[in-house]
Amino acid sequence: MNCRSCDAVLGEPVLDLGLMPISNAFRRIDDPTPDARYPLRLYVCPKCFLAQIEDVVPREALFHGDYAYLSSASSSWREHVEAYAARMIAELGLGRGRTMVEVGSNDGALAAAFARAGVRAIGVDPATNAAEVAADKGVETVVGFFGTELAERLQGQGVSADLIAANNVLAHVPDLNDFVAGFARLLAPDGVATFEFPLVSALIAEGQYDTIYHEHYSYLSLTALRPLFARHGLEMTDVERLATHGGSVRLFLRHAGVGPVSPAVAALEAEERAAGLAGLDG
Repeated sequence: MNCRSCDAVLGEPVLDLGLMPISNAFRRIDDPTPDARYPLRLYVCPKCFLAQIEDVVPREALFHGDYAYLSSASSSWREHVEAYAARMIAELGLGRGRTMVEVGSNDGALAAAFARAGVRAIGVDPATNAAEVAADKGVETVVGFFGTELAERLQGQGVSADLIAANNVLAHVPDLNDFVAGFARLLAPDGVATFEFPLVSALIAEGQYDTIYHEHYSYLSLTALRPLFARHGLEMTDVERLATHGGSVRLFLRHAGVGPVSPAVAALEAEERAAGLAGLDG
């Protein structure tokens, strides 16, 4: 197996959880078919230090028209994304004539908040059931997996995103390079992209082994993400701590060389080095 970010050869797994069924693959009570089980093994890349599992379950088997999770079901999550939308609208001066894209838009909880403010809100999600709910909220929704092909299709339709948001999506992507390349193509020259994701440091420190499952292809740190983003001309410009999902961050990106870089980025990377996340000896 090779690293899904830098293509380095991976060694032995650091954690083997055996054969496990797919999370959220609920069977009907009268269905006697046993759950399919797949290997669940965690590796760490010796070159870029990305923690990752084997790509043994096709993404189409995980994200589909009967996807069980709808983000609007959580009132605390609705409050979280609505606060983010209000902040981004104010800070970036978003309004009519401006465009935001949400990758992994689910049922539109986030994108709809922008649509209500007059911003053109485009959602991208492979789950058709969730996309239909988002469309009812005024979100232009494209059903599909985001990557260079979909980004180029939107570009061809005249889309240039002032803001791209991807909350709890990056870990769910088997082809990280194609995914991030799509952001680089679709982001306006002075645009901002934000990613929210749990930190692998929290997983290690708090023993959050239950967050290791087949939907999470990767377990993320700034240390591992820096070379991935740089490969596609993107630069981490700021990072904030979040309480969501047991310890997450909101990471801000722009095209390389556009805008200042907050010292918070280097501070978190230094913290990761001190915790042993920039090596295999920890």
